Amino acid sequence: MWHEAVKELAAYLESEGGPAYVTGLSLGGQLGLALAAERPDLVCGLFVTGANTNGIPMVGATMKVMRPFMRLKNIAWFSRLNAKQMSVPPKELAAFLEGSRGLTMQAMRSFLQASSDFRAPDGLRQFDKAALVVRGEKESGVIKRSVPEVAAMIPAGHGRMVPKLSHPWPLQNPGLFVEVCRRWFLDGVIPDGLVSI
Repeated sequence: MWHEAVKELAAYLESEGGPAYVTGLSLGGQLGLALAAERPDLVCGLFVTGANTNGIPMVGATMKVMRPFMRLKNIAWFSRLNAKQMSVPPKELAAFLEGSRGLTMQAMRSFLQASSDFRAPDGLRQFDKAALVVRGEKESGVIKRSVPEVAAMIPAGHGRMVPKLSHPWPLQNPGLFVEVCRRWFLDGVIPDGLVSI
């Protein structure tokens, strides 16, 4: 799955004129790491957050537990509660609700399995550009372990933590997310708001 996703993303980047600054959250962070490992020529700089490289414990049981909740996703109050927990901005709520309605159990199973199967690619050891690998303070244990491991693999890797926030911290504090992107990609500087780990 990951190799095919990298091929698609690489084809898109090539059609747009080549290398790009790459950032991603969660599954997007995993894809960013895979791209940096397989096609470093297409990555000018890398900033990923919440990228799990240690699997999802009991992923099969997790999918079974999620089945009843999938039935609730089309109920307005439940979807709004989910959006609030994920810090979805009000102006993005309609798009979030539409996406939730279209989510199938098969798609959720595929998403969770792909995320659980992802491991830090060995190619990251040869990635020769600076990489910022971040997590929220209130992340799951697997992501807390993943971030320093991945940062240590990359020769110019930096592991950081965002205090007081959780997995969707870019939505919880979009101003900080934009500042990190701007300072990291344009100036090569890690903002003071991030804590070294």
